[in-house]
Amino acid sequence: MSKMLEKMGVVDLVQQGEMMEIVEEPDPRLHKPSAPIDKFGPEDQQLMANMLKFLVTNQGLGLAAVQVGVMKQILVVDAAACCAYEDAKEYMHPEPYLCMANAEVLELSQEKCSHEEYCFSYPGLGVEISRSKWGRFRYIDQNGEIQEIKAYGMLARCILHEMDHTHGKVIADYLSPVRKQMALKKFAKRSKNMQAK
Repeated sequence: MSKMLEKMGVVDLVQQGEMMEIVEEPDPRLHKPSAPIDKFGPEDQQLMANMLKFLVTNQGLGLAAVQVGVMKQILVVDAAACCAYEDAKEYMHPEPYLCMANAEVLELSQEKCSHEEYCFSYPGLGVEISRSKWGRFRYIDQNGEIQEIKAYGMLARCILHEMDHTHGKVIADYLSPVRKQMALKKFAKRSKNMQAK
């Protein structure tokens, strides 16, 4: 008998999470698009719980499923931390975390701003990226329900960063070709050195 989906708040979800290992460059999965969720189920909710556990433990702003080795269009965001940034305070999300499956953009502002972004999968690499100041998004939450939000500033930026991951795009792709090649070589060498230990 298949397990039923249990309705759960995001704070309770964190308690159900189990730690997962992070996937880093040069893992080829980071450059491939993830699959959308056909039918949201308990295993997807548990994946969100595990991802939140990692995010909270490591004090990050966001995480996509591919970063823990699962090729599904699922992402989690620390909404409270994002909304603490001055540019995000126009919209305070009611829950501290956002769990998003099959996230899609409904609207993006024409006005953009730049900010340096970092990534668990590219430790030590910061990339200045220009993104829309706000956006409207539709997604499936941790209870399998369709939601829509309007996010500003750092919250919108973080959602877009993690959505990039679900489409196989990473922060290194925003670098110039020469800098990108240098960065990827650096991570390949780092991985080789770590494996040799």
